[in-house]
Amino acid sequence: MIKKDYKFILICSTGRSGSTTLQRIINTIPNTNICGENHNAILHLLNSYKSIKLLPQNNKYEYYKEKNKKPCWYNHFDKEKIIDDLKNIIIQFLNYEGNAINIGFKEIRYNEMNIQILNEFVDLFPNTKILLHIRRDIESQSKSGWWAHNNDAYAFLEKKNNILLDYHKNNTNNTYMSYFEDLFDLEKVKNIYTFLNLEEHFDENKINEILNNNLK
Repeated sequence: MIKKDYKFILICSTGRSGSTTLQRIINTIPNTNICGENHNAILHLLNSYKSIKLLPQNNKYEYYKEKNKKPCWYNHFDKEKIIDDLKNIIIQFLNYEGNAINIGFKEIRYNEMNIQILNEFVDLFPNTKILLHIRRDIESQSKSGWWAHNNDAYAFLEKKNNILLDYHKNNTNNTYMSYFEDLFDLEKVKNIYTFLNLEEHFDENKINEILNNNLK
């Protein structure tokens, strides 16, 4: 049975942008479980949902049963049950232990095409908030971690940033533009909590602990 009081929080970002730090900050909120990356497993489920919505629910099952034939477009299923089951599968990814109320995941594997599939997540779970997280200093980012071995890193990251910025521009009601550099400004971090409607859980000490540990 799906709880009615879940709040869904998605972190959509680029690699080496501080998204894990943001994830840890959000996870300081009580009853919260923001999972790590899932190699687009949830996005594939959302693509399934997109297809399921297009399927007609055939109401002539008894007729075709009597005729002992099934046309090529024949389907017999409970569409709402399948969608409900799909929602429960996604929740199992995000809240296996069942203790959290604020649940979600972070992912860095977005391009011009699959970023739009997030609209399907919002369709399934209307109370979804999306944090779009990038790094302003692309030059430093492109020399960080595995990016340092990619000659096209700067151009690639610039393109990825623009994808997230464009998505925000077209979905301002449920998205927030977050930046790596702003994670070290507690007032700006507090704005994220306000966007999530979780401002009462803003705890400077817990956030500073996360930031200090990441700087070591």
